[in-house]
Amino acid sequence: MWAFFKLIRWKNILITGATQYFLNYVIIRPGYKIAGLQPSLDTFHFALFVLTTLIITATGFIINDIVDFEIDRVNKPDTMILGKKISISRAKFLYVFWVILGLLITLYLAYHIDNWSYAIMYPCAIALLLIYSLRLKQLPFIGNLVVALFVGCVNMVILLAEKPGLTALKQASPLLHGRILEIFIGFSIFAFCLTVFREIVKDIEDIEGDRIQGCKTIPILFGVAAAKWIAFFFLFVLILSLSYWGFTQYQFVPIYNTVALIVGIGLPTLFVIYKLWKASSKKDFDFLSVLAKSIMISGQIYMLFFNLNAYVS
Repeated sequence: MWAFFKLIRWKNILITGATQYFLNYVIIRPGYKIAGLQPSLDTFHFALFVLTTLIITATGFIINDIVDFEIDRVNKPDTMILGKKISISRAKFLYVFWVILGLLITLYLAYHIDNWSYAIMYPCAIALLLIYSLRLKQLPFIGNLVVALFVGCVNMVILLAEKPGLTALKQASPLLHGRILEIFIGFSIFAFCLTVFREIVKDIEDIEGDRIQGCKTIPILFGVAAAKWIAFFFLFVLILSLSYWGFTQYQFVPIYNTVALIVGIGLPTLFVIYKLWKASSKKDFDFLSVLAKSIMISGQIYMLFFNLNAYVS
C-alpha cells in the first residue's frame, strides 16, 4: 500500500487537495455566506470533485513513471517504485482502473450540477497528461509549460464546478465576485510561475538520464547556464506579481495579510533566487526543488489570512 502512495506522489496529492479545499472553504464559501447564497457543491459533492482532481493528478504520475521507466533507472535508481515494489503491468492496471473510476464520478457530478462542460474537462485533462508523457515532455520547454498550466488550472477548475453559484454571486454582489476572481487568478499565476521554475530545475537535476534517452530538454539543448537564466526569469515574474498583488491589495486587507505575504512567500522566493545563482551540483538543484515546493505550501497557508469581509466593508 505504501508503495502505491509513493508511486502517486502522495505529498503532491496532499498539496493539490489542500489547495482546492482552502480555496473553497476560505475564499468561495465565505463569499457565498456574505451574499446569502448557497454553494453549488455541498460538502459531500465537493469531496467527490476534489477526488476527481486527485485521480487526474495520480494517474498522471503513474503513466509518467511507466513511460519514463528507463530514464528513471539512470536518474533515480534508488527511489524507483516501478519494477521493484510495483510491476509495470500492475501499474498499467491501476492507471486504467482509476481513470475509469474518475470518469464515472465526473459524469455524476456534471449531472448533479447540470453543467456538462465540466464533464469534458476530465477526459481532456487525462488525454493531455497522457500526450505529455508520451510526446510533449520530450519537447524543449513545451513539456514544462504543460505541467505548469495543469497546476494553475487545478485552482481555476473550481470556478467551473461552482459556475451556477458564482453566476448568482455575480448578480448579487459584482464587487465580491470580482475580488474572488482576482484571488483565483493571482494564485494561478503564482502556481504557474513556481511550477515552471521547479520543472526547469528538475530538468537540470535529471540532465544525465535525459541525455542518455535522447530527451531535448532546455539544459541539454542550451546548457545549464541558459536553463538557469530562464528559471530566473520566471522567479522574476513571480516577484513582480507578488509586488503588484501586495501594492493593490494592502488597502483591502489587514496588515497581517501583507506581512504573511512578505515573510511566507516574498522572502523565501528571494532566497531561492540567491540559491539558484549559487547552484552547480545535482544536490543543489534537488534542494531548490524542495524549496519551491515549500513556497507552494506557504502559498496555501497564506490563504488562511484572507478575510473577504475586508473587500466589501
